[in-house]
Amino acid sequence: MKYFNHPAGDAIAICKACGRAFCAECVLESEKGVACQQSCAKVRDPLIKLIISAKEYKMQKNMGASDRIFRLAVGLAIIIIGLVAKSWWGLIGIPLMATAALGHCPAYLPFKINTCTFEKK
Repeated sequence: MKYFNHPAGDAIAICKACGRAFCAECVLESEKGVACQQSCAKVRDPLIKLIISAKEYKMQKNMGASDRIFRLAVGLAIIIIGLVAKSWWGLIGIPLMATAALGHCPAYLPFKINTCTFEKK
């Protein structure tokens, strides 16, 4: 692969910020990886932090059994009604069934709602 600034030289890596290949002369190294120039390094570092925090985030269940059963039943009913009526409105049941299957409702997060029951030790 050839470098876009020095077509005669071979590229040694690809910048994570801009996606361009770069040669050994133009590389900028840091503890978080390599970039092709200073401006890309400034863009790359926050992106890497975001990616790392997203990998560390674990989706926690915030729906109890009764909430999940209710969503599953309502979601299935909406899908069946949509199929019988031959309407796209039946697609509304899919997110209900998905959240019931996962046990996690993203809409609960801003309101800090948690319908899980926990056993006291």
